[in-house]
Amino acid sequence: MVLGSGVYRIGSSVEFDWCAVRCVQVLRELGWSTIMLNCNPETVSTDYDMCDRLYFDELSLERVLDIYE
Repeated sequence: MVLGSGVYRIGSSVEFDWCAVRCVQVLRELGWSTIMLNCNPETVSTDYDMCDRLYFDELSLERVLDIYE
C-alpha cells in the first residue's frame, strides 16, 4: 500500500506525488499488486490505471488499517 501526498502544499506536493507514482511503478515492475490511498483526486497518483486498487479517503491510521484488512 502506497500513501499519496494528500492535499497540495505550495512547493512540495508535486515531488511527493512523483515519489508515490514512481513507487507504484517499481512495485508493479517487480510483480507486486499495488494499492494507492490518497485524499486528493487531482494528483497523478490517483489515475485509475496507475495501480491495481485505488482509494480516495482520508490519510489516517484507521483508514489504512481498514483497507489493509
